[in-house]
Amino acid sequence: ALDAILKYHVLDGEVMSTDLTDGMMAPTLQGESVTVDLTDGVKISGAVVSTPDVGAANGVIHIIDSVIVPPSIDVAAFYETCPSMAPTAAPLDIPQTAIAAGIFTTLVAALGAADLVGALSAPNGPFTVFAPTDDAFNALPTGLVDCLLLDENSGALDAILKYHVLDGEVM
Repeated sequence: ALDAILKYHVLDGEVMSTDLTDGMMAPTLQGESVTVDLTDGVKISGAVVSTPDVGAANGVIHIIDSVIVPPSIDVAAFYETCPSMAPTAAPLDIPQTAIAAGIFTTLVAALGAADLVGALSAPNGPFTVFAPTDDAFNALPTGLVDCLLLDENSGALDAILKYHVLDGEVM
């Protein structure tokens, strides 16, 4: 089907925009014809030509705003035959999600310092986390986070971090 759709976008020979006429039926390399509509700008089988006549060494390109599909292809029916394209990768766990978001670097560092990364990693859980962003940590008094990250303050850090975690998934 992809081959047919792509060939439906190609005419044999160099057809410039000045060669087009309203209602013109132009045969494509796929075998079916596209229809030219000049009533409101230039359209090819319903697709708006946004930039005509882009020269190339071996022809011309007309830039259109959508994919045109040959009338003989039922896209909906074809799509039903396709396997699911949903991602098959497992979702990220809580620490991985925090790292990937890029706005929880202080929280991730604190989880590491309090040795809580493993506890919040899959397969453990489910958990509900109220995750302060880096901006939230930056709003604390200067030096407080650094103080909490010291080994001798791990108990206080542990208690503060666990205060942000509920056992179970709460929505």
